[in-house]
Formats: sequence, C-alpha cells, structure tokens
Amino acid sequence: MIRKLTLALAILPLLASPAGAQAWLEGLARSAVEGVAREAVGRAVSGAAQPASTPGAAPAPSKATAKTSEIVRPSDLPKPAGAAEKKQAYEDFSRYSCSDCEGGRGYDAWARQILGQTGWNKWESKVGALAVGETLTWQGVKANGVLKVVSEDPVGGFPCKQIHYRLIKGAASAERDGLFCFGRSGPYSGSDTWVEVY
Repeated sequence: MIRKLTLALAILPLLASPAGAQAWLEGLARSAVEGVAREAVGRAVSGAAQPASTPGAAPAPSKATAKTSEIVRPSDLPKPAGAAEKKQAYEDFSRYSCSDCEGGRGYDAWARQILGQTGWNKWESKVGALAVGETLTWQGVKANGVLKVVSEDPVGGFPCKQIHYRLIKGAASAERDGLFCFGRSGPYSGSDTWVEVY
C-alpha cells in the first residue's frame, strides 16, 4: 500500500502538465516495447521456444546461463578481468584540478554529468537507445570523449550493448570498454530498464 502511494505521489507531478503526461506514457510504451524485444532475443539466443515471461518475473535463463542460475539481473553478470583497473586508469587520465569542484578535482570521463544525463536511468536509457555504430561525444575541460556502441549481443541471457569509451587529451588518449544490458536494475524494480554493468 505504501509503495503504491509513493509511486502515485511520484507520478502526480508528471501528470500535472500535458507534456509531462505524454512523456510518462511514452516511457511506459518504450518499456513495453523493450520488454517484448528482450523476450524475442532471449528465445532466439536459446535456440528453442521459451514461454513468454510474466510481468514482474525475473528473466528466464538461457542454456548458456543455466549453470550460473544466481544471475537474475544484469548487475549480477561477472565483470571481465581487469575491467575495474581499466576504468580507474581511464578516470585517472581524465582528472584535472578544479577550484570550484568538490574535492578540488573534476573528471572529463564523467560523460553522464557533462551531458546532463543525471536523472534516474537517463544515462542508461540514452546509451541503450543507440544503435550499433552510433556515438555520443562530449567536450571536457582537458579531454574530449566519445562513446561508441560497438556491438549488440546477448550476455548471460540479457540483451546487451558493448560500448567503447575513448578520451583524447592532446596527443594522448585513454580507452576502456563498457557493457549496458536490458533487465531489472534491482530487486525492487517494477520493470526492465537499461542497466550499466561496467
């Protein structure tokens, strides 16, 4: 009951204007379409017809993930060896001194903030909407960045997009890979969304 009331209070300001209501309805429609697409990809990957999942159910594991049944959300997917170190090196490369930044440092690697995509799931949805070969670019203080969708292949039974990040600062550059998958973002998620895995 409290959860429904909280949801109603959160949605109320969106419905106060025609534009807000339209944006909310478009988001619902987009979620429904992405859910149908996810089910189709899951059936194609497994090579056999799978029953359609019911709303609110965890994704059905494919043959490839039957062994790792503890993977119920994209965030449960294992990260490649060295991914955390590469991400840290990428961020370290982008660091610059900043007198008006918290801690006295800013990071050109933080594309989410630079591109103004800091609301709930805004960044993930923006990247998830890109097709293979499409890019996002941004200009930082010391380095310029580009994110490119390099492929769109299922991982662990989830529809995923493999991403390549690159920062350029003068003649130097730093790169890392990333992964965004479509599924539940957490144990209390009401619907599937794009999730940044790493």
